[in-house]
Amino acid sequence: MKKLLQVAIIAALFTPSLAVAQDYEAAVAAFDANDYIPAIIVFRPLAKQGHVGAQLYLGFMSEFGYGTIQDIQTAHMWYNLASAGGSSKAGGYRDELVQQMTLEDVSTAQERARVCKASRFQNCD
Repeated sequence: MKKLLQVAIIAALFTPSLAVAQDYEAAVAAFDANDYIPAIIVFRPLAKQGHVGAQLYLGFMSEFGYGTIQDIQTAHMWYNLASAGGSSKAGGYRDELVQQMTLEDVSTAQERARVCKASRFQNCD
């Protein structure tokens, strides 16, 4: 009985991670198939859970207007958050994007990233 309880606890701990991974992979597949709306619908809640890969994709989608309005401030915010979460790609994309932005745009994007992170990804719009 004790072993069964341990197995149940371990399964409960890993099931959400498995579901998140499956959702993320499905969103990436949708993105790769140029099916941007379903991809963004999945990426947004994942990004708000702190998922770095989803944040990176939202940055890319915002930068180029895939499934959303093109918005370089929002792209910078998501790239910045993904970079802070450990994505070196996101940092590179953010740094390239800065070349197209005014100082005011960069400042606004950085403030949005601070607010987003301080709210534990709940106030990221």
